[in-house]
Amino acid sequence: MSPHNDSAMPAGRMPGHLYATLCVAALLTAGCPLPDRSGANNGQPAADTSATLPCNDASRTCTQRYIQRASGCASSANSGNKQNDDAARQCALENYGAALKHVPATGADDLRTDALIGLADSLKAIRDNAAPQTDKTSVVKALDSTISTLDTSPGGRPYAQYFRADELTVAGRDESLPQNEACARLTQARSTLANTGTDAKLSGRVNSLRDSIDFFLQKRRCE
Repeated sequence: MSPHNDSAMPAGRMPGHLYATLCVAALLTAGCPLPDRSGANNGQPAADTSATLPCNDASRTCTQRYIQRASGCASSANSGNKQNDDAARQCALENYGAALKHVPATGADDLRTDALIGLADSLKAIRDNAAPQTDKTSVVKALDSTISTLDTSPGGRPYAQYFRADELTVAGRDESLPQNEACARLTQARSTLANTGTDAKLSGRVNSLRDSIDFFLQKRRCE
């Protein structure tokens, strides 16, 4: 996977490392070919675009292998080196997308939900770490589509609500918004977050996001 320098991109253009976001909606219906630029030993993203795919059959085992590769890539995306971290996030995105393409028709709803959660996390990470001048429209649309699918996936609704609350928080903390609009989004985010339930795996993230929402509610002097 070729690393990309966002700072060299003119405003309004999408960096190369966001390529796969154009295919996310199609990935959910297995309609878009996925370039093989992902995964390697020890969870490190591979630079070799000809690396062999781990499997090509619709099975639980194959789906799990892609999810494991994606997780390894995601966990290596905090090195502090922007090019390497962008590459790792792209690697995670592509492998979670590939996992969805290899989910068997029956008996793997849990894996589909896991892959959707990972895909949403990957898109969120790309959105949050994109350069300020980057056009994030395609990323946001892909994230919205993924959240909608996750919302109807078995066990996925609490996670969908978390990601929706996060999107509303990002929108609400935009300092260019008038106070009333920012407060409306942040208040809606707080309400949406309350619908995540008591999922133990989510509790830490929910608490962190709630603290962030409360901070911005206070900062914008929302009543």
